Amino acid sequence: MKRGKIGILFLALIFSITTISAIDLEISPSYSSEGSVLVITGLRYEPYPVGPGEQFDLWVKIENRGAQEFANATCIIKPDYPFSLYQGESVKSYGKLRGGDVTVFQFKLAIDQKSVQGSNELQVWCTKDPSSNAWTIQKIPILVQTRYPTLNIKGVKTEPSLISPGEDAVLLLSLENLADSAMKDILVRLDLSSVSIAPSGEIAEKKLRMLESSGIADLIFSIKALPDAEGGIYKIPFTLSYTNNLGDFYNQTGIIGIQVASKPELIFSADSTTISKSDRIGEVSIKITNAGLTDLKFVRVEILPSKNFKLLSNDVFYIGDIDSDDFGTASFKLSVKTSKNFEIPLNILFRDAINNEYAQNVSVTFNMLSAKEMGQKSSTGILITILISIVVLLAIFVKRFRDRIKGLVQTILAKIKR
Repeated sequence: MKRGKIGILFLALIFSITTISAIDLEISPSYSSEGSVLVITGLRYEPYPVGPGEQFDLWVKIENRGAQEFANATCIIKPDYPFSLYQGESVKSYGKLRGGDVTVFQFKLAIDQKSVQGSNELQVWCTKDPSSNAWTIQKIPILVQTRYPTLNIKGVKTEPSLISPGEDAVLLLSLENLADSAMKDILVRLDLSSVSIAPSGEIAEKKLRMLESSGIADLIFSIKALPDAEGGIYKIPFTLSYTNNLGDFYNQTGIIGIQVASKPELIFSADSTTISKSDRIGEVSIKITNAGLTDLKFVRVEILPSKNFKLLSNDVFYIGDIDSDDFGTASFKLSVKTSKNFEIPLNILFRDAINNEYAQNVSVTFNMLSAKEMGQKSSTGILITILISIVVLLAIFVKRFRDRIKGLVQTILAKIKR
């Protein structure tokens, strides 16, 4: 009697283990034969292809191609890496499925961010009845591929930021992988054939074996502005080529900008004047020399107030462009209040070759000179000369007048005597 009870308990334990195993997927599958009436089809999945790190929906169809009814049509999704279930249940049951009928199960899945691009297999286990422990396995290929295979030049800068003609510099390109998978065999090539910039000690291309998703890499180029390069922003074409993990080749082109301009260097001086110690009203011209390597534009000179003079003209003088190694002049009319040397305060506004705006306050020393030191006659001397000339002319006139009167008198007396 005891042996019979033990046997019953043993059979019950075996049945419990089998039932639990079927639910927990810890089962030994029985693969379907060629003549199986249970047919599994992966209908579709969306989106297609699936990008790394994305979620997708998978629809699985099962058919009963036999005449016998399925007791409980059931499918189990087995999402091994890189797949995972992100919503819903992994077990889907339909119930009874008659011969010739079909049913469709929908599973919501996700794929890992670091998954390898290409075809990845996802297993689906289906059965007519889970209690039968007879499972049919279908491997459904899921194409994993980034839909946005984009490498982007995130930043461009040079050191120094403004490259002077004839100066060596470093060009730094920051490359960012915006795709959701790694890119490899990356090549960046600069086209310097049509600009006044040349590679310095190397060729104008850089290679990178691989750049992971969301990764950033800095590519460093050694360049040089040619000695005769004019100031301005140079547009440099580039080519960027790379492949993804599936071997697809991508090629894109674009333009980066590099600034060539020297630091402005100006020399100021008092160029000419009509003002002297004896004549303190006149014009003064300020000479502005561009000693920099690139041209200047929109040069404007403003004379600032001073206790040493009164301004008799406009306070702003517009010069315009001053080329490298050239000069311009600004003229102002002043009434000077001192006989000593004094400073003329100025504010200079201008733009460089790449339209950066500058403002500079300077003072130009004005030396007060006498008329003689300036090579001029004094006003007093001129006045004396004029007075002497007038006296001489008057004396000549008086003498001639007297001579005429005397001659006229003699003529009259001679007529009377006759």
